[in-house]
Amino acid sequence: MKGQKKQEWINAGCQLVAQEGFPAVQVEVLARQLGKNKSSFYYYFGDLEIFEEALLEFHLSRTESLVVLLKQSNTIKPGMLDAFVDFKTDLFFHKQLRIHRRRPAFKACFEKVFEQFAAAVLDPWAFFLGLQNQKLLARAFLQLVAENFLLRITWEEYSYAWMEEYLDEVAVLLKQMHSGGEN
Repeated sequence: MKGQKKQEWINAGCQLVAQEGFPAVQVEVLARQLGKNKSSFYYYFGDLEIFEEALLEFHLSRTESLVVLLKQSNTIKPGMLDAFVDFKTDLFFHKQLRIHRRRPAFKACFEKVFEQFAAAVLDPWAFFLGLQNQKLLARAFLQLVAENFLLRITWEEYSYAWMEEYLDEVAVLLKQMHSGGEN
């Protein structure tokens, strides 16, 4: 029971970070949202710094779940895109880590998550791009695309269709690069 109540705070915190960013995380806001007393927050976490550590740990555990799904799907479309839709809050939480990566703990979590993600998707990604024999290039391109993806996603537009359109843009860009920029 105690673990479940603590998890409610963590879930609410992750959702708040995903939608509004880390600066929005305030004990009073979370307590009001959950209909709980602020004292229960302090009982479970002590302070916001410990709460943020719990959020980062939870994000890493959610990433492990996402990675399992990504490895099982073995294709970018539809498998991996479906997983990204299901993990919307986690991706927007990750976007906030990128925005606030000047903080060492956030940067470390951001980089660890990317490494797990890259390991899970590199082979299907290289295949999607036609770069099966150029894994280093595929990985470098993945990092650029992932950064750009995080900059472009919005809560309102985020959907399978939006991601599919984004991937089509990426594929066109790569074809243009191969052809020297000619159509």
